Formats: sequence, structure tokens, C-alpha cells
Amino acid sequence: MPYKDAEKERAYQKAWYEANKEKRLSQASAWYQANKEKRLEQARAWGRANRAKRLQYEKKWRAAHPEHVKERKRAWNAKHREENYARTLAWTRANPEKKSAQGATRYARKRGAPVNDFTAGQWKALKESYHYCCAYCGKKSQRLEKDHITPLSKGGAHTLSNIVPACKSCNCRKGVKGPLKPVQPLLLVAL
Repeated sequence: MPYKDAEKERAYQKAWYEANKEKRLSQASAWYQANKEKRLEQARAWGRANRAKRLQYEKKWRAAHPEHVKERKRAWNAKHREENYARTLAWTRANPEKKSAQGATRYARKRGAPVNDFTAGQWKALKESYHYCCAYCGKKSQRLEKDHITPLSKGGAHTLSNIVPACKSCNCRKGVKGPLKPVQPLLLVAL
């Protein structure tokens, strides 16, 4: 029986909710289970329509629950560790030049190189233009290393005009010194 007085109505509803807590929870749970797909689709639609609000809400929630976030990341990583490792390993084996370029770019970034734009395609073209020979001793090798004419530690850039192919022994002998012999870097068209 609805009350005309709003305060009495609220008090009545509160008392009813407290008295029927178990009944309400079981009904709500049954409805949620029966309408799982519908609820998920509604939530996804709201998320797409209110992207900024959703991102803001998620950011606040992550800030308020850092331990829960860490635990979820740990659980996800544990579940997907082998799958991710296998995928990464397969990609690395299929793309050794790209993996090497990624490592060199990361190293250059850590060393604070002023320009860091050398790609795997440029490295391949550079080796081909030198006919897979060391720029210093002239020995032919399929396993050449990137040698920075001006070392990264001396302010050199990780770019096409500062890199030549060198065999391991020449690259190690050069170290952080200047070039072992005068080298004219090739000016290739950027790939």
C-alpha cells in the first residue's frame, strides 16, 4: 500500500528490503544468470557510447584498487605465459633482422642518441650495398654487426649516415674510439 508521505514510503521500503534480503538477492542472481548475454551487450554498448566516462571510471578504479590490479595482471600473465612466450619465440625466429633492429633501437634510446631512426630494412640495404663485407677489413661475412662511426657514447646518432657493417673482430677492436680507417658512409635513399 503506497503512502502519501514520502518519508513513510521510504521507511516502509527500507523495512521491506531488510526483511526480504535473501529473497531479493536470489531473484536478482537468477535474473542476472538468465540474462547474462543481454547484460554484457548492454554494458558493451554503454562503454562504446560513453568511452570517455568509461576510461575515467576505469582510471579511478585502478587508482583505488592497486592490489587488485596487480593480482589480475599476475593471474593473466600466469595463464598466458607459455602462449605469449611461444608466440614471441616464433616471431623472433621468423624475423631475426627485425628483432636485432628492435634491440639496437632500444639500446640507442637508452644511450640517449640524438636521432634514432635506423630500421631493419635500411640495415639489410646497407649490408647489400657493402656486398656483405666488413667496412674496415673487407672480409665477406653473413654475420655483420652495426658499427656506429661516431659511437653513441660520444653523441653519435643511430641513423643510416652513422652506421656501417663491421665484422665482430673489427667492431670489438674499434670499441668507442674513432673509425679504424677512414670510412665514407653510404648515402642510401631512406627505405
